[in-house]
Amino acid sequence: FLDEIGEMSAPGEAKLLRVLEEREISPVGSSSRRKVDIRLVAATNSELEDMVNCRSFRADLYYRLNVVRIELPPLRDRPEDILPILDHFIGLQNRRRELNVGRPNPQLLARMCRYDWPGNVRELRNLVEAMFVDPPSGRSVGLSDLPPAFRRLFTEHPRAGKGERERLAEVLRETNWNKMAAAREMNWSRMTLYRKLAKYDLGQGEPD
Repeated sequence: FLDEIGEMSAPGEAKLLRVLEEREISPVGSSSRRKVDIRLVAATNSELEDMVNCRSFRADLYYRLNVVRIELPPLRDRPEDILPILDHFIGLQNRRRELNVGRPNPQLLARMCRYDWPGNVRELRNLVEAMFVDPPSGRSVGLSDLPPAFRRLFTEHPRAGKGERERLAEVLRETNWNKMAAAREMNWSRMTLYRKLAKYDLGQGEPD
């Protein structure tokens, strides 16, 4: 598994392509080559197609990797996953620390479902770890139980209390309806942005 494949250096891309094409590697310190039988999984937050077009990522490597493609939407696009992911991480921490910390109360959970989560699941995991700094054992976690930095996330975030359509409309106005800029601001791919535009009936101009 190679994470953030879009950050690989040009020499690294060339070496990886050779491995995929020849199914051979040269172990460090060895003068001989060794056959390998592997299945490679690569992940990225980058738009590799755009990187290929501007020649910052090898086209031949991209097409070699792009055999089976799975697109995982960002956490903000699947708020229904927040609670089961929370339960998983809270359970891990409870077992590790031999505690009995409950899940967030409904008020905090509602704020979390409206939050943008720019750091995706990693940010959610960090939040759970912060909950266990001074945990309220045996009861639900409320906003006041979070460290100050995390409390601010759910009270001062510029779009924390807004629905997704309202957030998107605001970003489109701020970027003068520049779709590429809006996608970057929302931390979405272009495909996700166009899907959301259709979903919320946001066309070329100012929304109603």
